[in-house]
Order: sequence, then C-alpha cells, then structure tokens
Amino acid sequence: MKEIYKLARSCKTFDEFKNKIDKDPNPIMSILEESGITIEEIRSRSKKRELVDMRIIISCYLTNTGMSDSNVGLMIRRNRTTVLYYKRIIDDLLEFDPLFREKFNKVIHN
Repeated sequence: MKEIYKLARSCKTFDEFKNKIDKDPNPIMSILEESGITIEEIRSRSKKRELVDMRIIISCYLTNTGMSDSNVGLMIRRNRTTVLYYKRIIDDLLEFDPLFREKFNKVIHN
C-alpha cells in the first residue's frame, strides 16, 4: 500500500497516475468535464465548497463502481477516512442541501 501512496504523490497529473496504476479515467474525466473543474483542482488542498462537493460526488461514484476507499483517496489526494466520511454524509447532503442535490443530479445523471 505504501508503494501506491508514494506513486500517487509522485505524479503531477491524474493522467500520469492513471497510466501508472492502469485504471480507466473516463468516468472521472466525464464528471469533471460536466462541472468545469480540473483534476488538479480536485487534488488541491483548497476547501472551496464547489471543490469539496465534487470530491464527495467523485468519491461516492468511484466507491460504488467497486474501487476501494484507499485507491479513491489516492486519486483525489485524500486519505481513506475522508472517503469514508464522504460516503457517510452524502445521503444527508442529498436530502437537505438543494444546491448539492442539483449539482449531484447534473453531474451524475447527465
């Protein structure tokens, strides 16, 4: 596991990381194209609401496709406990936050 973490940290772009671990980036890239946010912004340390929302959406989408929490965390440069937290709060966000629900529906269902 430590080798994968070091590998993710050594990559400057998502495409470089994807090529090294041989994962298909198409779902992530299509989600990001819909939102107009780059993978570099997702992997940044910024806590802007729009970026955090996209991290939550991407994390939950990827874990539902069978990817492990640790690998999702590596892709978005967060740890697995953050991904677990995202999975725990998404239902409440979808229920009580209309702006998040609108963003989620636009990204996932289009």
